[in-house]
Amino acid sequence: MRLLILLLFLSPFLSQAQDFSTIQFNQSKNKITKNGMWVLGGWGAANIVSSGIGAFTTTGKTQAFHQMNVGWGVINTGLAALSLAGNKNAKIDLSQVETIKQLEATKRIFLVNAALDVAYMATGAYMIERSKRVDDIKRSGQLSGFGKSFILQGAGLMIFDAIMYAAHTRNGNRKLYNNISSWSIGPSGFYVAVNF
Repeated sequence: MRLLILLLFLSPFLSQAQDFSTIQFNQSKNKITKNGMWVLGGWGAANIVSSGIGAFTTTGKTQAFHQMNVGWGVINTGLAALSLAGNKNAKIDLSQVETIKQLEATKRIFLVNAALDVAYMATGAYMIERSKRVDDIKRSGQLSGFGKSFILQGAGLMIFDAIMYAAHTRNGNRKLYNNISSWSIGPSGFYVAVNF
Protein backbone atom coordinates (compact mmCIF):
# COMPACT_ATOMS: atom_id res chain seq x y z
CA MET A 1 0.00 0.00 0.00
CA ARG A 2 2.83 2.39 0.85
CA LEU A 3 4.54 1.56 -2.44
CA LEU A 4 1.34 2.34 -4.33
CA ILE A 5 1.00 5.70 -2.59
CA LEU A 6 4.66 6.48 -3.25
CA LEU A 7 4.28 5.57 -6.94
CA LEU A 8 1.16 7.70 -7.27
CA PHE A 9 2.96 10.62 -5.63
CA LEU A 10 6.04 10.25 -7.84
CA SER A 11 4.20 9.50 -11.10
CA PRO A 12 4.09 13.11 -12.35
CA PHE A 13 7.85 13.37 -11.89
CA LEU A 14 8.67 9.95 -13.32
CA SER A 15 6.57 10.55 -16.42
CA GLN A 16 8.73 13.58 -17.25
CA ALA A 17 11.83 11.42 -17.63
CA GLN A 18 12.52 10.93 -21.30
CA ASP A 19 14.55 8.56 -23.28
CA PHE A 20 16.80 10.55 -25.63
CA SER A 21 15.30 8.65 -28.56
CA THR A 22 11.82 10.04 -27.88
CA ILE A 23 12.76 13.52 -29.06
CA GLN A 24 14.65 12.10 -32.03
CA PHE A 25 11.72 9.85 -32.86
CA ASN A 26 9.20 12.70 -32.73
CA GLN A 27 11.44 14.73 -35.05
CA SER A 28 11.54 11.84 -37.53
CA LYS A 29 7.76 11.31 -37.24
CA ASN A 30 7.12 14.98 -37.92
CA LYS A 31 9.50 14.87 -40.90
CA ILE A 32 7.60 11.93 -42.41
CA THR A 33 4.32 13.80 -41.96
CA LYS A 34 5.81 16.99 -43.40
CA ASN A 35 7.18 15.21 -46.47
CA GLY A 36 3.85 13.46 -46.97
CA MET A 37 1.95 16.72 -46.79
CA TRP A 38 4.25 18.24 -49.41
CA VAL A 39 3.40 15.29 -51.67
CA LEU A 40 -0.34 15.69 -50.97
CA GLY A 41 -0.10 19.44 -51.60
CA GLY A 42 1.78 18.80 -54.85
CA TRP A 43 -0.86 16.30 -55.96
CA GLY A 44 -3.55 18.86 -55.15
CA ALA A 45 -1.74 21.68 -56.96
CA ALA A 46 -1.16 19.46 -60.01
CA ASN A 47 -4.90 18.70 -60.08
CA ILE A 48 -5.78 22.39 -59.81
CA VAL A 49 -3.47 23.42 -62.65
CA SER A 50 -3.90 20.52 -65.08
CA SER A 51 -7.61 20.03 -64.55
CA GLY A 52 -8.15 23.78 -64.36
CA ILE A 53 -6.88 23.95 -67.92
CA GLY A 54 -8.87 20.83 -68.84
CA ALA A 55 -12.08 22.28 -67.42
CA PHE A 56 -11.87 25.25 -69.78
CA THR A 57 -10.70 23.39 -72.89
CA THR A 58 -13.03 20.36 -72.91
CA THR A 59 -16.76 19.66 -72.83
CA GLY A 60 -19.14 16.99 -71.61
CA LYS A 61 -18.02 14.23 -69.30
CA THR A 62 -14.34 15.13 -69.75
CA GLN A 63 -15.06 18.66 -68.58
CA ALA A 64 -17.00 17.29 -65.58
CA PHE A 65 -14.03 15.03 -64.77
CA HIS A 66 -11.69 18.02 -64.74
CA GLN A 67 -14.10 20.19 -62.75
CA MET A 68 -14.30 17.57 -60.01
CA ASN A 69 -10.51 17.15 -60.03
CA VAL A 70 -10.12 20.89 -59.40
CA GLY A 71 -12.42 20.54 -56.38
CA TRP A 72 -10.38 17.63 -55.06
CA GLY A 73 -7.20 19.62 -55.69
CA VAL A 74 -8.43 22.56 -53.64
CA ILE A 75 -9.39 20.28 -50.74
CA ASN A 76 -6.13 18.29 -50.81
CA THR A 77 -3.98 21.41 -51.07
CA GLY A 78 -5.89 23.02 -48.21
CA LEU A 79 -5.55 19.96 -45.99
CA ALA A 80 -1.84 19.76 -46.73
CA ALA A 81 -1.34 23.46 -45.94
CA LEU A 82 -3.20 23.15 -42.63
CA SER A 83 -1.19 20.08 -41.68
CA LEU A 84 2.11 21.75 -42.58
CA ALA A 85 1.18 24.81 -40.51
CA GLY A 86 0.24 22.61 -37.53
CA ASN A 87 3.36 20.47 -37.91
CA LYS A 88 5.58 23.55 -37.44
CA ASN A 89 4.42 23.89 -33.83
CA ALA A 90 4.28 20.17 -33.03
CA LYS A 91 5.78 19.29 -29.65
CA ILE A 92 8.70 16.91 -29.76
CA ASP A 93 9.56 16.76 -26.05
CA LEU A 94 6.91 14.20 -25.19
CA SER A 95 7.08 11.30 -22.76
CA GLN A 96 7.27 7.77 -24.11
CA VAL A 97 3.59 7.19 -23.39
CA GLU A 98 2.56 10.45 -25.07
CA THR A 99 4.79 9.64 -28.04
CA ILE A 100 3.23 6.21 -28.46
CA LYS A 101 -0.29 7.65 -28.19
CA GLN A 102 0.52 10.31 -30.77
CA LEU A 103 2.09 7.79 -33.17
CA GLU A 104 -0.87 5.42 -32.91
CA ALA A 105 -3.32 8.32 -33.41
CA THR A 106 -1.41 9.38 -36.54
CA LYS A 107 -1.47 5.84 -37.92
CA ARG A 108 -5.19 5.56 -37.13
CA ILE A 109 -5.87 8.75 -39.11
CA PHE A 110 -4.27 7.23 -42.21
CA LEU A 111 -6.21 3.97 -41.74
CA VAL A 112 -9.52 5.83 -41.43
CA ASN A 113 -8.62 7.87 -44.50
CA ALA A 114 -7.88 4.66 -46.42
CA ALA A 115 -11.37 3.43 -45.57
CA LEU A 116 -12.79 6.74 -46.80
CA ASP A 117 -10.78 6.31 -50.00
CA VAL A 118 -12.58 3.02 -50.63
CA ALA A 119 -15.87 4.85 -50.08
CA TYR A 120 -14.82 7.53 -52.61
CA MET A 121 -14.06 4.87 -55.22
CA ALA A 122 -17.35 3.09 -54.53
CA THR A 123 -19.19 6.39 -54.86
CA GLY A 124 -17.43 6.97 -58.18
CA ALA A 125 -18.43 3.53 -59.44
CA TYR A 126 -22.02 4.22 -58.37
CA MET A 127 -22.00 7.57 -60.22
CA ILE A 128 -20.75 5.93 -63.41
CA GLU A 129 -23.36 3.18 -63.16
CA ARG A 130 -26.05 5.75 -62.40
CA SER A 131 -25.00 7.82 -65.42
CA LYS A 132 -26.06 4.92 -67.65
CA ARG A 133 -29.64 5.20 -66.38
CA VAL A 134 -30.12 8.94 -66.74
CA ASP A 135 -32.06 10.14 -69.79
CA ASP A 136 -30.60 13.66 -69.81
CA ILE A 137 -27.35 13.42 -71.81
CA LYS A 138 -25.77 16.42 -70.05
CA ARG A 139 -26.56 15.02 -66.60
CA SER A 140 -25.38 11.58 -67.68
CA GLY A 141 -22.02 12.97 -68.83
CA GLN A 142 -21.63 14.96 -65.65
CA LEU A 143 -22.28 11.92 -63.44
CA SER A 144 -19.86 9.83 -65.50
CA GLY A 145 -17.12 12.49 -65.36
CA PHE A 146 -17.58 13.07 -61.64
CA GLY A 147 -17.55 9.32 -61.04
CA LYS A 148 -14.26 8.86 -62.90
CA SER A 149 -12.75 11.68 -60.86
CA PHE A 150 -13.91 10.08 -57.61
CA ILE A 151 -12.30 6.79 -58.64
CA LEU A 152 -9.02 8.45 -59.68
CA GLN A 153 -8.79 10.59 -56.55
CA GLY A 154 -9.84 7.76 -54.25
CA ALA A 155 -7.20 5.47 -55.74
CA GLY A 156 -4.50 8.14 -55.55
CA LEU A 157 -5.38 8.99 -51.96
CA MET A 158 -5.53 5.31 -51.01
CA ILE A 159 -1.98 4.83 -52.28
CA PHE A 160 -0.91 7.96 -50.39
CA ASP A 161 -2.59 6.88 -47.14
CA ALA A 162 -1.18 3.35 -47.38
CA ILE A 163 2.35 4.69 -47.92
CA MET A 164 1.99 7.14 -45.02
CA TYR A 165 0.65 4.41 -42.72
CA ALA A 166 3.49 2.08 -43.71
CA ALA A 167 6.11 4.82 -43.28
CA HIS A 168 4.88 5.70 -39.78
CA THR A 169 4.62 2.02 -38.82
CA ARG A 170 8.12 1.27 -40.04
CA ASN A 171 9.53 4.36 -38.34
CA GLY A 172 7.80 3.43 -35.08
CA ASN A 173 9.05 -0.14 -35.19
CA ARG A 174 12.63 0.85 -35.97
CA LYS A 175 13.12 3.98 -33.91
CA LEU A 176 10.58 3.89 -31.09
CA TYR A 177 9.37 0.46 -30.07
CA ASN A 178 12.85 -1.04 -30.20
CA ASN A 179 14.26 1.72 -28.00
CA ILE A 180 11.65 2.35 -25.32
CA SER A 181 12.31 1.26 -21.79
CA SER A 182 10.58 -1.86 -20.55
CA TRP A 183 8.45 -0.01 -18.02
CA SER A 184 7.02 3.46 -17.55
CA ILE A 185 4.94 5.13 -14.87
CA GLY A 186 2.71 8.02 -15.82
CA PRO A 187 -0.32 9.91 -14.58
CA SER A 188 -2.66 7.45 -16.25
CA GLY A 189 -1.03 4.25 -15.05
CA PHE A 190 1.81 1.77 -15.05
CA TYR A 191 2.95 0.43 -18.43
CA VAL A 192 5.06 -2.62 -19.15
CA ALA A 193 6.52 -3.42 -22.57
CA VAL A 194 7.60 -6.94 -23.34
CA ASN A 195 9.84 -7.51 -26.36
CA PHE A 196 9.79 -10.92 -28.02
